[in-house]
Amino acid sequence: MLNDESSKQVRTVIIGILDRMTSSLGLGQMDFEISITNSGVSSTRDTGLAIDGFSAELPIFLAMLSSALQIPIHQDFVATGHISSLDGCLAPVSGLVEKLQAAATNSTITRFIFPDLKCDDSLMTLTPKELQETELALATNKNSIEQCPVKDISEAIEQTFTDEGMVLGSLNSGYYGSVSELTMNQGVSGRALSVLTRNAEARFWRILESHLLDCDIDRSKILVDRFASLHVGRREYPEEFGHKLQRLLVSLPPAVKRDRHLFPLLPMKTCIQLSQWADKGDYSDVQCLFGCTQDSSYLLKRIAGPSAEDCASPHPTESIPLLDHFLNALAPQTIVEEVLLPIDQARAAYQMANVMVEDYAEFCDTVISFHGHLLRHLGRIRGTVDSLALAPDALDFVERAFSDQGGMKMAVEESKNAIRGGLRYILDKMTERMKAEEREKYVRMVFKSMVDPLDFGMKVSLMEAFFRRVGPSLPEDIRKHSPEQYATDYELVIRAYSESLEKMIQTLKTL
Repeated sequence: MLNDESSKQVRTVIIGILDRMTSSLGLGQMDFEISITNSGVSSTRDTGLAIDGFSAELPIFLAMLSSALQIPIHQDFVATGHISSLDGCLAPVSGLVEKLQAAATNSTITRFIFPDLKCDDSLMTLTPKELQETELALATNKNSIEQCPVKDISEAIEQTFTDEGMVLGSLNSGYYGSVSELTMNQGVSGRALSVLTRNAEARFWRILESHLLDCDIDRSKILVDRFASLHVGRREYPEEFGHKLQRLLVSLPPAVKRDRHLFPLLPMKTCIQLSQWADKGDYSDVQCLFGCTQDSSYLLKRIAGPSAEDCASPHPTESIPLLDHFLNALAPQTIVEEVLLPIDQARAAYQMANVMVEDYAEFCDTVISFHGHLLRHLGRIRGTVDSLALAPDALDFVERAFSDQGGMKMAVEESKNAIRGGLRYILDKMTERMKAEEREKYVRMVFKSMVDPLDFGMKVSLMEAFFRRVGPSLPEDIRKHSPEQYATDYELVIRAYSESLEKMIQTLKTL
């Protein structure tokens, strides 16, 4: 536990610095619970530690920063130091000789992080004798342990956190690529933030390359997935992501590219989610992303270059791997798992005590709330919303859900009379409508995200292969026309395939 003086120092200085840093990164202020234990003492005596003085301030700050920014912290070092200013300067503490010797004799500790004795205020804390003894201890133990003198928290952060840890922390916490105002200011806090955020993209690609070259596939996949998930959450497509990744993968040694665990480097689901936020100028990059993350043959083909047959027919060889990803994304089982199942789960979680309403106001409240419930489970609601904001879309949605049964009027009558099940029937109809609309939206997204609208030859090749694979499931009036007719306008194919999926999905459910 901390004594009163140490507790006050943590609240006023350490948390003050942390609050400014996390707020500058857009994370806001955070709450912390500090637990201080000596693992050896705790295991034998079931007791904690009483902390007084200033020695623990630097390690407490580093531990809290690690927690706040989700940056992993290694256990191979010992840190000590007094944070002597509200900006994060460090001052020496007493007992450095004993701390250094204890660290040097511990086989698990490789580094000793401590305030630089060359700081101007060293003699304000240490007596001349203590300073001389500390310098002698440092010289005596220089070959026993790595010594890391630091002047402030920015230098301590550089010694404590790895580049990989800082990149993962920024991806997990969401401040990757952000530029803090503090980093542009003179001062220790600004330099500390600069250490955490500088060259984020260069760090990311350098670390990913290092893991791939080391054939550390698991860590490579974690890094790529976190990067993609961050941009999905931001609803943006990372510029040139596919081409940068493809260039990196192509340059890897053959043994790495042929590692059977490498592909898929990024889950198909994540690729599809990411592609939803691509602009028209990103279409070729999206195709590259699907190709280079899903199949090693895509990379081998790019390395080998086009064959004479490829040159005579430029697009079919490219459309085959793309077609596989395309059809996998459109497979009935995939759509059940990725699109329909979350909606069914949302419906199952929404239980009601009554199946009838007393008046129209209660009807509106019910359908608006349920519509919001579905949207929330689909991740379509962000920030603060209220019923008035949800009402227009919700009521229009009910109208569409009952378009084949008389529209809103029939829905209101059913909610009051419960001839078919009342509110349960209404919510079931809304659920089915949501599934139908989301299914068609998903199919349309797959088409548009994987096919460059300016590449007519690719669209024709893809449509021909698509018709060969799924043609029998399409209506006859669609099949009787040539694929070329749908290369520029495939809305009819999208709608027809989406409707045919319902039959295939119903068949799957009976198996």
